[in-house]
Amino acid sequence: MAYCTAIKIWETFHHQHEQLLEVKRRREREMGLKTSNIDEYLLQPKMNKTIMRKPKKKQIENSASVAIITGIEIIPEKSTLEEDKLSYKKEKPKASKDYMKIIANQEMFGNWNWEKTVFDALDVDEAKAHSCIPAKLKEMLSDGKDLLAVWVTILAMAKLEMCCADSESSWQLLFKKAAQWLKKYCVSYQEFETLTKKIIEC
Repeated sequence: MAYCTAIKIWETFHHQHEQLLEVKRRREREMGLKTSNIDEYLLQPKMNKTIMRKPKKKQIENSASVAIITGIEIIPEKSTLEEDKLSYKKEKPKASKDYMKIIANQEMFGNWNWEKTVFDALDVDEAKAHSCIPAKLKEMLSDGKDLLAVWVTILAMAKLEMCCADSESSWQLLFKKAAQWLKKYCVSYQEFETLTKKIIEC
């Protein structure tokens, strides 16, 4: 089938080439010029000694290889190309890019603020996150100061660890910086790691 396709492509190309040369000859005759010897040669297909040979079976079966016949590429069928693309996508590991949105909203001190953009990056409902603030954390920060910032920072760290493990080398230092910020409030991320699993989804 691929061989027949190549024949048709070659015939179409040859026919178009003859038409173009004929137009060129007509214009040159009007201008009183003679067609070049090269054009005359190309206008005589029987003088072209290029031999068309049938491609090997392996070249046709293997869609990755391209058989060449008289300078014309045999292109695999569309269905074959689509199958190759799908198989390539399956084999290629998909790297998570969620961490880029998360770290872009991190403050210079290492924490995250209670903001809509942060929750959009975490893909977490703000109301749900507020209703799930641990009682233990409220007791530790009884004055309420920075309670929301501490909790959302814990959620951001959980999101990175749970959903962006494949990119850990890119956010590891920022994760440690956030852990250092929590220490100011005598809070450890590990204390609330289990609770965050009820909120964070990958």
